[in-house]
Order: sequence, then structure tokens, then C-alpha cells
Amino acid sequence: MHRIWVNVQLSSCIPAMLGGKMTWLIGAASTFGTKSLDSLVNRPLQLDQHINKPRRPVDTLGIDGAWIFKPQIHKDNRGSLHEWFRGSDLLRDLDYPFRLAQANCSVSHRGVVRGIHFTEVPPGQSKYIVCVTGAVMDVAVDLRVGSPTFARWEARRLDDETRHAVFLSEGLGHAFVALTEHATVMYLCSTPYAPSHEHAVHPLDPVLDITWPRDVQLILSAKDEAAPSLDMARRAGLLPVYSDCVAFAAQLTKAAGVNPERTG
Repeated sequence: MHRIWVNVQLSSCIPAMLGGKMTWLIGAASTFGTKSLDSLVNRPLQLDQHINKPRRPVDTLGIDGAWIFKPQIHKDNRGSLHEWFRGSDLLRDLDYPFRLAQANCSVSHRGVVRGIHFTEVPPGQSKYIVCVTGAVMDVAVDLRVGSPTFARWEARRLDDETRHAVFLSEGLGHAFVALTEHATVMYLCSTPYAPSHEHAVHPLDPVLDITWPRDVQLILSAKDEAAPSLDMARRAGLLPVYSDCVAFAAQLTKAAGVNPERTG
């Protein structure tokens, strides 16, 4: 049973006498009706209507730990509304206990490439990525040594029309290129930025052979331009190990008390 706790602030309530009893008329009376104060303060309200809410479509990208979410967009004469993130979806559909630690926003000009970035595991960093204005080609890269899909990449378009979002678990590399004059990308991250644990692989590495768009001039930062190749990063011991990532994910799930039989 889903519950929500409502804390009523007196400044938003209007006292009234109904039936000889002091009651409080809440501003959102259409939702809660007229109730006595002691029936609202710190009492759970049942939200049964959300229990059977349809799931948002979620598809794998073909790489273990990488998924794309396709939200339902509600449009009318005012504009549109959609849920661009729901933590319970990750827990229910993926058995993944995502904990938000940091939110980032990047604004990029057309042709700007950011990545390929990744974080050591542990601590690792999972990311939930969405493009709120413009469009990008978003790329997930399997940098985990020993993975069945090591060195494989998958690209998807993220834009402000479909509102698709990509989720990448710990150990995967991430990059994107802006396809429009300006593109704003939002990231929800499971751990804070820690420079000592952050690394990169060159996005133009011929071994990876990522098919970047040919109709834009690619722009890289000095840091990404100086990033090592996949082979150099592997020989330097910088890349995550697949078995370590799997074990780390299992620890997160266990620590969160997730029961796969209930969430799957």
C-alpha cells in the first residue's frame, strides 16, 4: 500500500466551526475535503490509484547495465507534461536502488563532444541522462574488462521532443555530441563528482570506431583530446573490471534490501 504523509501548516489553513467542532478548511479541499486537524497532521493518506499505474516503456541498449526510458507525454493546449524520472521505476523494472547524490546540467554548442567519461568502481557512478533542449547523440560504451560486450558502444538520440532518457550503471563509459545549435543535457548521478576517481577514453579511438555524425565539426575539450586510447587505458589499469562491477551492483542491491521476486 502506497502512503504519503501530509504535514499541514496552519498558515495555509482556515479555521471554521462545523457541527460545533473546530475544523480546518485546507486549500486543496478538492483533493482532501474538509477534515479535522488531527485527522490530517502526520496521518497517512492512501494513494491506491498509483499502485496500478502503467509502467513506462524501458528497453535495454544491448549492453548489460544500459537502458533507455521512453516516457508518455501528455499534451494539451497549454503545452505538455511528462515524468522524466521516477526512482521506483529503476527499482521495480531493473532491481536497481538508485540514490541521487548530484545533478548536473551541461549546455553545449553544435558539434561539442563530451566524453568518453567513466568512474572507478568502487565508488562508481550511475547516471540518468536526458536532453531538455535541443538534441544530442548519446553514446554508452562498455569499458568493463571481461564483459561479454567489452568495447561495444550503442548510440541513441535524446531530444526535447521524444524526451527519452538513458540510464547507465556503474562502470560504463558515457559520451554525447550536440546535434543542434544549443543542447542542454541533465544528468542525475548516484555519487558526487570526485576528480581522483574520474577518467576518460578518447572519443575518436579507432578501435572503438564510434560513428559520430559527419555533418558536424566535432569540438573536444583539451582534457578529452588528451585522453588515452582504450588500449592505453587498459594497459594502465584504469578501466573497470566487469566482475568487480557485477559484485558492486550486488552489494548495492543487498544494502537496499531489494527482493528481486517483488520488484521484477
